[in-house]
Amino acid sequence: MRRKFHCMLVIAVAATALFGSKERAASLEISAGPVAWYSWWRPAWADSQTKSDNPFTVYDEFTLEPSVLLGPALSIRFLDRWSISSVAVFSPWYTSAARRVTVSPSEESYEEVSTELFKFDIDLTLSYSLMDYIKLFAGIKYQGYRYDFTVINVPFATFIPVMATGDARTDAVGPGLGIGGTVPLGGGFFAICNVSGIYLRTAVEPSLLGNVSFKEYYNTWGLNASASLAYYLADLSTTVSLGFRFQYLRYYMDGAATTDSIYYSWTQGSLMGDKSDYFYGITVSAVYALRFGG
Repeated sequence: MRRKFHCMLVIAVAATALFGSKERAASLEISAGPVAWYSWWRPAWADSQTKSDNPFTVYDEFTLEPSVLLGPALSIRFLDRWSISSVAVFSPWYTSAARRVTVSPSEESYEEVSTELFKFDIDLTLSYSLMDYIKLFAGIKYQGYRYDFTVINVPFATFIPVMATGDARTDAVGPGLGIGGTVPLGGGFFAICNVSGIYLRTAVEPSLLGNVSFKEYYNTWGLNASASLAYYLADLSTTVSLGFRFQYLRYYMDGAATTDSIYYSWTQGSLMGDKSDYFYGITVSAVYALRFGG
């Protein structure tokens, strides 16, 4: 993750050095500020966490509570119509479940599963304004999560707890292409809308209870769409916005690096194959602009 993020940062800095020279300074603008995304997430692997698909789980239905992703936004506008921008947001999730397990009348126990997730989403885009209100953009998305869970089982016969742990990681990277529009509404208000298609090469690497490890690969196709209402505070050179963002991803299996019997009995050979990921929520941002020349 750090290596890919550093590569993105180097590209942005190099572009600033290339286009931010003295003779072009009149058209240079740098904008930066915080972004918050109050979001709901239905992972593509959610079904694999329920009893109907996974005999090893305690969940009747797996859901994640809404969470807030936070991070910085940075944009560099140059040569009047070109801009490079990056948005990176991060968020933890937590969920848990418990049940009473009965193997036989003499073998009962209490079992609890706790799950912690760390999700990140990083976008780097290059945009060109076809006209004042319409732009085309292309870029790179890098997203993923780190997943840790703990299972505690307490047999009623002995009351001696037994604990097991597991983890997983997903990394997805790929290009995107889209179109965006900005419409002035008057009085400092304007509406912004962006739509893009994306392709991600996704690698999933879980370790089940520390015993079963495997890796899966997916070709992932998706859609990103956002709409927001923004207001420009001229005295502060700051734009504040409130909006909505939606992301849809569809996973297609492209190979697995294991034939473990436990794993295959659980997933039928694919954790997320032919399943969809939904990610959506309310966005808020405040971006300060610093202009050079002009």
